[in-house]
Amino acid sequence: MKIEGLNVDVEALGKGIYELFDETEQSMIAMGMLPGVKMESLEKMLGQKFEESAKDQAKKFGFNTDYDVADQEKKKSFVRKATHEISVQIYKHADSIGRMIV
Repeated sequence: MKIEGLNVDVEALGKGIYELFDETEQSMIAMGMLPGVKMESLEKMLGQKFEESAKDQAKKFGFNTDYDVADQEKKKSFVRKATHEISVQIYKHADSIGRMIV
């Protein structure tokens, strides 16, 4: 799936992230809640990945690699959309293995 111009395999990420959760966290997911601390870590990592990709593309085409306000807004949008789509996939994976209660 393309999000803000970047290819993101949200299905694989959702499944992989679900498998990283411990039993307590998987129980939370079964009731429709996501573990806050790990989701915050995901958002941070997504932001870092966006910055790396943006800088790589800027260098490739000879553009300035400094961020401006528009870049920050695009980053926020990317993180928000990617986190949402990955969260949906976490729930879908839990459901596919019979772990959802709600």
